[in-house]
Amino acid sequence: MTHSHDPDHPYVLPLDLRDAAEAAADDLRKQIHYIERDYLVERDVTVLLFDQTGTPIELKVGDLMRFLSLNRKRTLDSADAGKQVTEENPHASRASQTVLRIVVVYFDELRKLICKGKKGSLGAATQGAIAGIAAWLIGVLGVDQHAATGVAVAILITLLSATKGAFCRLTEEQAKALLTEASNNKTK
Repeated sequence: MTHSHDPDHPYVLPLDLRDAAEAAADDLRKQIHYIERDYLVERDVTVLLFDQTGTPIELKVGDLMRFLSLNRKRTLDSADAGKQVTEENPHASRASQTVLRIVVVYFDELRKLICKGKKGSLGAATQGAIAGIAAWLIGVLGVDQHAATGVAVAILITLLSATKGAFCRLTEEQAKALLTEASNNKTK
């Protein structure tokens, strides 16, 4: 059951999407980390750069990797050992704001790729949606194939988090309103 506007029941990303985020972050980490003079160095290269709105949209691999890692739950060492928290609001990150801009510009294309006639949740189709978005990113936006999966996962996380998992069930107007709300909600 989706509790879209109930603060006592926050939306939790599907496990397969959280696993995909962790795998994508690990893959990106392997692409950008290297050892130089006994120090771990991070190459922060641009994954995506385009200008469809008059304002350039740039996504750096380091920002993307940190965004994907933000969605990982961690258990705190406390009396309540089972309590899991995310470290920050994922919509507050620079990568999330960039992904939200991408989603707004390419809303119709992404909705067709993700929903494909579905009115329910993605469920088992999550991996297919990730692959479809990644292929679209490579073909349309020229994203490097190593980063495309990470960007695709970030797009799904952003869409599902903003719409509380109801992206395919919402009307276009409802989905866009929730995406706008998420882009304005940087501190919660």
